[in-house]
Amino acid sequence: MPLTLTWQERRELYQMLRPYLKNEKVQQMNTYIQHGSVSTLQHCKYVAEVSCWLNRRLHIGANPHALLVGALLHDFYLYYMMRFGYTPSKIYRLACYTFKGAYDQDTIYKWLRTFYWRFFSQQFKRSCLPDGPKVGSVALSPRGDWRMPSDASVAMWMKDLDQINK
Repeated sequence: MPLTLTWQERRELYQMLRPYLKNEKVQQMNTYIQHGSVSTLQHCKYVAEVSCWLNRRLHIGANPHALLVGALLHDFYLYYMMRFGYTPSKIYRLACYTFKGAYDQDTIYKWLRTFYWRFFSQQFKRSCLPDGPKVGSVALSPRGDWRMPSDASVAMWMKDLDQINK
């Protein structure tokens, strides 16, 4: 069974995504190659489509809008962290500006904190990959440019995030 949305599901998905896709900061994600020749924005759209497909076909009952914006937020954070080396507090301010009206500041903060926690806690998996070719301008594996110890601490990034709530 292919992971393909019906034309009506696809139309609904892109109607929900339209306001975000018009945003200049979100559009910049088209300039960053995430996988092979796939941009970060293209990847976000694909993740959103698959999430919506799974949600419908498996009758999960998740909010489709939350799935879409969740996919955008995650890759938005990753894009600005990897491409520009922005700090968590700077990414937070940028996300609050970009997604104003879609999510409140507490929601953006919660998901940014979750993003950093997951990013660091999953590093050991990237460190276990065998050598292979680098594809794209930046790779999050030891076969590319990414060098991060598997036991790296998230403490410095969490401290920066903690300053936001004070």
